[in-house]
Amino acid sequence: MPTLSAAMKKIEIELRPEMIECAFNYFYSIECSTFKPLFIHNVICALSIEIIFKSFNSIIMNNYGEFDSSYAFTKPKTHKEHFDAHNLISLHTSLPEHIRNYLLSYDEVEIIKSHEITFTQARYSYEKNAAQIFDDSLMRLTARLLCKIVNIYRQNGCNHPFIEQFDINKVYCLYNQTIPLNSYLEMTE
Repeated sequence: MPTLSAAMKKIEIELRPEMIECAFNYFYSIECSTFKPLFIHNVICALSIEIIFKSFNSIIMNNYGEFDSSYAFTKPKTHKEHFDAHNLISLHTSLPEHIRNYLLSYDEVEIIKSHEITFTQARYSYEKNAAQIFDDSLMRLTARLLCKIVNIYRQNGCNHPFIEQFDINKVYCLYNQTIPLNSYLEMTE
């Protein structure tokens, strides 16, 4: 598998590593859980993607430059009308174009479109309009997004422990390869 950095120029961004770590922690909770309903996985992945997208439109609230900074999401200036801060397409379109183009291919945008309101519409499975059919495409996409974001952070010199210790190849392979998970884990031990 080629490294992500070999295929792109450096993308300069403001770093929000605690937000990326938070998105990963939600995502990783899926892997650590023995409880495996796919609708819950999709809701958690939608939340992780939401946090990743929001990291590009967040301001530091305190502890600037420290490992425990906190942030607040700010509505993008490009969205003057109603802005749904949980809608993945709204959040995606609020990103600068060069970041949108790096993060998601056309096919991946289609996955986002099919899950744009998953966080708000699927988290209560008992509701009348809740989605009933799920697949693992959002989970695989979340893993790819996390890997791409960590790559950008590394290119920008981020020395946050989470970013430095993140294993891009492992996360990517665990969710985007066709080999059984147990076989992969045995190969990496």
